[in-house]
Amino acid sequence: MPHLAHVAARIFGAPLLVHETKLQAIIGGIGDRMGIKPMAFDDADRDAQTIPNQVRRPYAVTPDGVAIVPVVGVLVNRSQLDASSSPLRSYSAISRDMSLAMSDSAVRAVVLDVDSPGGECAGCFELAEAIRGMRGRKPIVAVANGYAYSAAYAIASAAETVFVSRAGGVGSVGVVALHLDQSRRDEQQGLTYEYVFAGAKKVDGNSHQPLSDGARADLSAEVSRCYGIFAALVAANRGMPDAKVRATEAGCFYGETAVEAGLADRVGTLVDAVAEAARRADAGTSAGRGRGASNPRGMSSEGITMDENQQAAPDAAAEQTQGAPLAATTSSANLTLNVEDVAGIVELCALAGRPQDAAGFIRAGKTRGEVSEALLRGRASAQEQEPLTASHGVPGTAKATRGTNPADPHGWSASINRVCGTQKGA
Repeated sequence: MPHLAHVAARIFGAPLLVHETKLQAIIGGIGDRMGIKPMAFDDADRDAQTIPNQVRRPYAVTPDGVAIVPVVGVLVNRSQLDASSSPLRSYSAISRDMSLAMSDSAVRAVVLDVDSPGGECAGCFELAEAIRGMRGRKPIVAVANGYAYSAAYAIASAAETVFVSRAGGVGSVGVVALHLDQSRRDEQQGLTYEYVFAGAKKVDGNSHQPLSDGARADLSAEVSRCYGIFAALVAANRGMPDAKVRATEAGCFYGETAVEAGLADRVGTLVDAVAEAARRADAGTSAGRGRGASNPRGMSSEGITMDENQQAAPDAAAEQTQGAPLAATTSSANLTLNVEDVAGIVELCALAGRPQDAAGFIRAGKTRGEVSEALLRGRASAQEQEPLTASHGVPGTAKATRGTNPADPHGWSASINRVCGTQKGA
């Protein structure tokens, strides 16, 4: 493997934000080719840990505008090398995806889908701080959809809200460094490595010599420095005292225990996190009306009310196409929808293959988040099976069911006509 030496250089003698058991798994994955394969790892173990490469889009977007950014596998600063333990995910790629999502007009909120044991220290803190700086632009929710340990938790903690699944874990807020001393193996093989160098510390920590006291002290100091940054970062992201973060002693916390420790906010699944992000996006849209809130469709943000039993005149529909507002209220609650809401609900129903349901949702005054949840529940009850694709396992991101009318393939115009009263039976 041409990159083996590069991988080894990034594993040994450098501070890592990774769960210790995963570190052992990585060593088991590459160790046999370095002559250090632990007895606990045989070929069957290695094959079981190998995950086929998957071609992914940068992120999936649900019908209600929630981008799902994956934070999976071992995390590295830039490289996308595979260490035969699991696929690698780089901080630079996550940063790119987050920046794209924040500027994507089709994205109203972001969910960080986290399942990672952590990884490199370099680049992690900068990414977490950058994500925290994105708060307020669009809702950001993270979910430990499996495990969010060490570097992965640093990233998850930057979100406004952190979910953890019932069997999922978060934490491992600590730093570890590993030194490989293979000097005795060299001796047994009759090999002698002699370095010619300038600078007293130039070859400190090399694997062909025992770790000197000075090198050990320097490495320990760097581990402590990184730990201080890590603890302060989590404390700031979570609004916790630094001492409380350190008191976790790099432990891992699961389900409700994670919530009690302050490292997570709620127990829930990826679907729960997506629904929460959609609700926050709806609330943000409502709160932002009249204050220059983002409006990707370029429609008016102000609404006029239309009684449940009234139908808009045909020329009202014509005004809608020119950016005029539309709203619907129910007799039981004063719920107002604008043109953007109506168009979003129509789009959701069309993408779900149920354009005929849009009118009922709109007359009931449902928000886009509520419509998305209803459509997801309907799909779940029908037990529709969808393949694992770039949607990362989230229902409702499949391609739209197309209608039979070539001029209106998604059924959007027909639904809007029914809503606006330009079609009988609306």
